[in-house]
Amino acid sequence: MELMKVLVGFSEIANRMSEYYLWLMRNFKGDSEASSFFLRLSQDEVKNYLDVNSAIKSLIKSGEVFKEIEISSDLMCGTLSRINYFKIEHPHPSLEQALEFAISFEGDEARRELFLRAGQSQPGIEPLVKSLLNADQRHLQALQQFFKKRQLRGSTQSGFQKSSPVAQI
Repeated sequence: MELMKVLVGFSEIANRMSEYYLWLMRNFKGDSEASSFFLRLSQDEVKNYLDVNSAIKSLIKSGEVFKEIEISSDLMCGTLSRINYFKIEHPHPSLEQALEFAISFEGDEARRELFLRAGQSQPGIEPLVKSLLNADQRHLQALQQFFKKRQLRGSTQSGFQKSSPVAQI
C-alpha cells in the first residue's frame, strides 16, 4: 500500500473517532459530565487529524508519499469500518456500551500494529506514529478511569468485536 494511502487512512481514523466522540457527546447531552468528557476526546482526535495532515503535506514536499509499505488494505478498511459498524448496531448506546467500544478501539492491538508498521517503514513519520500511539494510550487510560469512576457493571475488557464482519472477509 502506498504511504500516502496509509496516512490518509490514519487521518480518516482520527476524523471518524472525533465524529464518534461528538456523536456520543450529543447522545449523552443530558449527562454533562459524560458529554464534556466525550467533547475533550473529540478535540484531541481533531489534533491527531491535523498532525497527520501536516505530515502528509511534509511528505508531499519530500516526494516520499508514493513509497510502498507493507500494510494490508484489509487491515486499514477493517479499522475504519469498526466505528460505523458500532453506530449502526447501537444507534442509542448505553454509556457502558459506548465506553466499552471506545476502550476496545483505542486499545486495539491490530490498529497499534498498523501504526507501528508504518513508522518502521518510513522513519520520517516515526514521531507522528509515536504521537498517535501516545494519544491512544492517554485515551485508553482516560476511558478506563471514566468507566471505573461511573461504576459501570461491565468490564473494561470489552466484548465488542475487534473488527466488523466486512473486515473479516
